[in-house]
Amino acid sequence: MRFTDLFAGIGGTHQAFKDENTVCVFSSGWDKFAQKTYKANYDEIPHGDLLR
Repeated sequence: MRFTDLFAGIGGTHQAFKDENTVCVFSSGWDKFAQKTYKANYDEIPHGDLLR
């Protein structure tokens, strides 16, 4: 199963869906501090604001 993590924050949705049968194909979040935490937790930086 593939999922997107929209308005990701620090990755609560990512954590809930993450297992050996799933893959996150896209994430978005604009807060620079949350992006750093997301990067540390999931080794990817979310894309910026979806509305821009």
